[in-house]
Amino acid sequence: MEPLALDVRLDGYNDPVGVLVRDDRGAVAFAYMEDYVSNSDATPLSLSLPLSPEPYEDVIARPFFDNLLQERDSALTDIMAREGLSRDDVAGLLFHIGKDCAGALSVLPMGAPR
Repeated sequence: MEPLALDVRLDGYNDPVGVLVRDDRGAVAFAYMEDYVSNSDATPLSLSLPLSPEPYEDVIARPFFDNLLQERDSALTDIMAREGLSRDDVAGLLFHIGKDCAGALSVLPMGAPR
Protein backbone atom coordinates (compact mmCIF):
# COMPACT_ATOMS: atom_id res chain seq x y z
CA MET A 1 0.00 0.00 0.00
CA GLU A 2 1.32 3.43 -0.91
CA PRO A 3 1.66 6.09 1.79
CA LEU A 4 -0.89 8.88 1.43
CA ALA A 5 -1.25 12.34 3.02
CA LEU A 6 -4.50 14.32 3.09
CA ASP A 7 -5.29 17.85 4.22
CA VAL A 8 -8.00 18.07 6.87
CA ARG A 9 -9.93 21.32 6.47
CA LEU A 10 -12.48 22.96 8.71
CA ASP A 11 -14.98 25.56 7.51
CA GLY A 12 -13.96 29.03 8.60
CA TYR A 13 -10.21 28.44 8.27
CA ASN A 14 -8.24 29.21 5.12
CA ASP A 15 -5.50 26.69 5.77
CA PRO A 16 -5.74 23.00 6.68
CA VAL A 17 -6.16 22.39 10.40
CA GLY A 18 -4.37 19.06 10.24
CA VAL A 19 -3.04 16.18 8.19
CA LEU A 20 -4.30 12.61 7.93
CA VAL A 21 -1.64 10.16 6.76
CA ARG A 22 -1.74 6.51 5.77
CA ASP A 23 1.46 4.53 6.08
CA ASP A 24 2.58 1.63 3.87
CA ARG A 25 0.81 -0.85 6.19
CA GLY A 26 -2.53 0.97 5.92
CA ALA A 27 -2.46 2.49 9.41
CA VAL A 28 -3.65 6.09 9.68
CA ALA A 29 -2.50 8.91 11.94
CA PHE A 30 -3.76 12.45 12.39
CA ALA A 31 -1.84 15.52 13.50
CA TYR A 32 -3.06 19.08 13.94
CA MET A 33 -1.04 21.77 12.21
CA GLU A 34 1.19 23.66 14.64
CA ASP A 35 -0.29 27.02 13.58
CA TYR A 36 -3.79 25.73 14.25
CA VAL A 37 -2.98 24.38 17.73
CA SER A 38 -1.44 27.74 18.71
CA ASN A 39 -4.44 29.73 17.39
CA SER A 40 -6.62 31.02 20.24
CA ASP A 41 -9.75 30.39 18.11
CA ALA A 42 -8.86 26.75 17.45
CA THR A 43 -11.37 24.10 18.42
CA PRO A 44 -10.75 20.36 18.50
CA LEU A 45 -12.34 18.25 15.78
CA SER A 46 -13.85 16.02 18.47
CA LEU A 47 -13.55 15.03 22.11
CA SER A 48 -11.49 12.05 20.97
CA LEU A 49 -9.02 14.38 19.19
CA PRO A 50 -8.29 17.20 21.67
CA LEU A 51 -5.96 19.95 20.51
CA SER A 52 -2.40 18.68 20.83
CA PRO A 53 0.87 19.11 18.97
CA GLU A 54 1.36 15.32 19.20
CA PRO A 55 -0.03 13.06 16.46
CA TYR A 56 -2.89 10.65 17.11
CA GLU A 57 -2.11 7.10 16.02
CA ASP A 58 -4.41 4.63 14.24
CA VAL A 59 -6.30 3.39 17.30
CA ILE A 60 -7.59 6.93 18.00
CA ALA A 61 -7.61 8.52 14.53
CA ARG A 62 -9.22 5.65 12.56
CA PRO A 63 -12.62 5.59 14.36
CA PHE A 64 -13.10 9.35 13.97
CA PHE A 65 -12.24 9.46 10.27
CA ASP A 66 -14.03 6.19 9.51
CA ASN A 67 -17.18 7.71 10.98
CA LEU A 68 -17.05 10.37 8.24
CA LEU A 69 -17.70 7.56 5.71
CA GLN A 70 -20.48 5.55 7.32
CA GLU A 71 -23.50 7.21 5.72
CA ARG A 72 -22.26 6.71 2.18
CA ASP A 73 -22.69 2.99 1.60
CA SER A 74 -23.63 3.14 -2.10
CA ALA A 75 -20.94 5.72 -2.85
CA LEU A 76 -18.41 3.64 -0.92
CA THR A 77 -19.33 0.48 -2.80
CA ASP A 78 -18.92 2.25 -6.14
CA ILE A 79 -15.55 3.76 -5.19
CA MET A 80 -14.25 0.50 -3.71
CA ALA A 81 -15.12 -1.36 -6.91
CA ARG A 82 -13.79 1.33 -9.26
CA GLU A 83 -10.56 2.05 -7.36
CA GLY A 84 -9.86 -1.42 -5.96
CA LEU A 85 -10.02 -0.21 -2.35
CA SER A 86 -11.09 -2.14 0.72
CA ARG A 87 -13.58 -0.79 3.26
CA ASP A 88 -10.85 -0.47 5.89
CA ASP A 89 -8.78 1.89 3.70
CA VAL A 90 -10.17 5.01 5.37
CA ALA A 91 -7.60 7.38 3.89
CA GLY A 92 -7.97 5.93 0.38
CA LEU A 93 -11.74 6.33 0.51
CA LEU A 94 -11.50 9.86 1.89
CA PHE A 95 -9.10 10.71 -0.93
CA HIS A 96 -12.03 10.14 -3.30
CA ILE A 97 -15.03 11.41 -1.31
CA GLY A 98 -13.55 13.51 1.48
CA LYS A 99 -14.58 16.77 -0.17
CA ASP A 100 -18.20 15.91 0.62
CA CYS A 101 -17.94 14.92 4.28
CA ALA A 102 -20.92 15.70 6.47
CA GLY A 103 -20.59 18.78 8.63
CA ALA A 104 -17.83 21.35 8.57
CA LEU A 105 -14.95 19.02 7.67
CA SER A 106 -13.34 18.24 4.34
CA VAL A 107 -10.53 15.77 3.75
CA LEU A 108 -8.70 16.51 0.52
CA PRO A 109 -5.55 15.43 -1.30
CA MET A 110 -2.64 17.40 0.12
CA GLY A 111 -2.41 20.83 -1.49
CA ALA A 112 -5.75 20.54 -3.31
CA PRO A 113 -7.89 23.68 -3.45
CA ARG A 114 -11.09 23.68 -1.44
